[in-house]
Amino acid sequence: MAAAVWLDEDFNVVDARNSPIKPGPLRLKRALRLFYSWLQTPTDLAIIEDNAYGAPSRVVVVKLSQLNTLVKTVCECEGVDWLEVGPSALKKEITGKGNAEKCQVAKELERLYGINFSNDRGYDLSDSACAAVWGIKHLQRGIGTSGTKKAHR
Repeated sequence: MAAAVWLDEDFNVVDARNSPIKPGPLRLKRALRLFYSWLQTPTDLAIIEDNAYGAPSRVVVVKLSQLNTLVKTVCECEGVDWLEVGPSALKKEITGKGNAEKCQVAKELERLYGINFSNDRGYDLSDSACAAVWGIKHLQRGIGTSGTKKAHR
């Protein structure tokens, strides 16, 4: 499942999308088209969650790496800056704990920012919203890319 959330500078949800990427032949082509369609929504900065290297198998890590590379490529082709941030840093920003469960992140997003998704069974939208909050907070603090991988263009 691929998910993306757009927030304004006041942490209001502007748009949220959650789409499966059907496995099988041409999977990467379908993902590429999906990511291009998503970037038709005005985007200043994309926060991309880095791979969770504790994933259950190497196959999962490889597939996630392929998708991350596609997202970065689409961002660069569309002139959108991007940052890649580890899952622990994203969770810590919202919950104070880098090892928080996805449901804890979702609860804190609602408590702190009023962000809630009724159709978020796997918490993919909450994960995306967490990344968006991370990006906005760091930009508002004037931190920009300090302490993270540089913004890419």
